[in-house]
Order: sequence, then structure tokens, then C-alpha cells
Amino acid sequence: MAAFCATLSLSVVAPQGWSTRPAAIPRLDAGAALGATVQVTAPPAVSGRRELRIEYTSNGRTASGPVIVTVATTGPPVAALVVEPYLDSLYPLGDAGLVGDEMRSVVRVTNTGNVAVTGAVIASSAGGIGCSGLALKPGESSVCRDTAFRYRLLAADLAAGKWEPAFAVTGTAAGKPVTAGARLSAVDLMPTKSPGARSTPR
Repeated sequence: MAAFCATLSLSVVAPQGWSTRPAAIPRLDAGAALGATVQVTAPPAVSGRRELRIEYTSNGRTASGPVIVTVATTGPPVAALVVEPYLDSLYPLGDAGLVGDEMRSVVRVTNTGNVAVTGAVIASSAGGIGCSGLALKPGESSVCRDTAFRYRLLAADLAAGKWEPAFAVTGTAAGKPVTAGARLSAVDLMPTKSPGARSTPR
């Protein structure tokens, strides 16, 4: 397990999979300041820079804000990626209805392991993407936009009532292949509704 100590005047709220022992923050007089040491333990696969949230509650009121921490690798190398596809744009190019309209996707890839990933390539069942040669350090992410490819909706897509292509990422970490995949949150193609999906990451 990887652990670190941070001197804070607020308590740390750890994400799922982490553990923490909040420090007891005593009452402070106006204008006074106090440092507190809070121990947070990260899962073995976590390494590098991570953003956590800190909170301080007093008299029923809570203040919070982000804090950046660095987790050192202490366990065995673990390769892991998270793939998050989004609908980027919809181009209404067809005649009446959605057939012939075009979709463009964007994909965010995050290295959630504790070793660097190199040579990552993104592929989609709908075609396009690419963004070959991605290199991600632990904790880093990258957003891939394929500006040269648009998927044109077919009658078969409307018959299915939704569009949810699959995306896969392959790369190399610690000398071994690493893969991950996910589907686009289904775009509703029912005739009485407008297409919708998760908003594009920034």
C-alpha cells in the first residue's frame, strides 16, 4: 500500500478504494491557524499526482476544496487504464430524419495504474479515432479527438433505436500489453426524441 502524510488545516475526503484517518480539528479562535496531519492510504495500483478533496466542518457548516497530492510507488507494478468515450458533435446532414446525419466522438484515457503506459492506440467499432502513440504517466489522462472522421448514421442504427459504439485502448506498460475498453453512453435515436449523451470533457 502507498501512503503519505499531508499537513493540512482541513480533513481529507478520500475517493473510493482509499482509506483515511481524519485528524481531530479543535475549535479555533478568530484569526488563529492550526496544522493537522492526516494519513491517507492509496490502493496499490495508484501512483503519481492525484487530486483529492479536503473538508472542514464547524457548527454545521462545511468548507471544501481540492488538494493535489503525490503518491509514491511502493508495491508491484500495476498497469491499468480507464476509457471514457463521449459524443462530441452531431451534424444534421441528412434529409428528414436522422439517417445520413453524422456523429463525432471524443475519448478520454486515464492511466490509473502505477507504471507509465506508452504507445497507446485508440480504436472504435464505428471507425476512426487513432491518436496513436499516447504516453501516459501514472495519474495522467489524455483526450483524443478524431477531427478527420465522422460516423454516418444508417437506417440500421435507427432500427436499433440507439448508437453506442465500443472503444478500446491498447498500449504497453512495464514491458507487457495493457488494454481497456468501454462503450459510449447510448445515444437515443428514437424518432420522437433528440439524440443525447454525456457532455464532452474539457
